[in-house]
Amino acid sequence: MVPDTPLLLLSITIICAGMAIIAYQDFSKREVSDLVLSFPAVGLVILAFYNYRLASIGTLMLIVLLAIGYILYRYGMIAQGDVMTIPLISTMIYAMPYIAISMAAVTLAHMVYLGLVQGWKFKKSVSVEQARRENCWIPESIDGVKLNGPPESAYETLAKWENPQSIVDESYGLPLAGYVALGSIIGVIIWLLRL
Repeated sequence: MVPDTPLLLLSITIICAGMAIIAYQDFSKREVSDLVLSFPAVGLVILAFYNYRLASIGTLMLIVLLAIGYILYRYGMIAQGDVMTIPLISTMIYAMPYIAISMAAVTLAHMVYLGLVQGWKFKKSVSVEQARRENCWIPESIDGVKLNGPPESAYETLAKWENPQSIVDESYGLPLAGYVALGSIIGVIIWLLRL
């Protein structure tokens, strides 16, 4: 069933278009453009005009999650793109509960797939040159020297590293924004089918 107002349909279309681009960018190169993150934000603003209660609670959630995301980023626990992605999409979960179930299913399916393909190995040691070519793996240490901070600073350190004989310990960088975006699209489709 199609949503009953053009405003709701417009917001859902904008949100899903942004999510599709976010999912593609995060799964393919582990980088999400800040401009693309504005699509879900615009869609959520339009959605707020449709439902005032959603707007007030959603705004509070957005502020709290943005603060938590920034703290996690500063301690190197998530990447820069996730700081903005998590609050935007988490606000959508409040708007459409099917999204949480869809995100969990997408994450689990991809993790099982990766486990089967990679033999359940999410860490490895490679040369500096190989580490520079791989965009899905995050450098954790070089020759035993731990790289602290967010993934972006680890990539910068790796780019400046001068000894090509060094060994880089890496961990697999999960496409968190991709999981959230793809799960959001599936959740919206389920929600539309149930209207």
